[in-house]
Amino acid sequence: MEAISYPINHQQIPKESYQLISKKEAASLLSISTRTLDRLISSGELPQPIKVGKSSRLRLIDITQFIDKAISH
Repeated sequence: MEAISYPINHQQIPKESYQLISKKEAASLLSISTRTLDRLISSGELPQPIKVGKSSRLRLIDITQFIDKAISH
């Protein structure tokens, strides 16, 4: 990713960095239960979710990077 200069211009940040998905959607993408997803988050293998109101959301890019890392091992 390209270095970001300040002040941040939203056009400098890749749009995929903004895409948020629910924990249920993330678990579905990974073909795991939401409980297993919570364990991956607790262990630090996935980043903490972002709170949007009362909902927890994960960045789609974090999920795809987790998959890419698992495939490369």
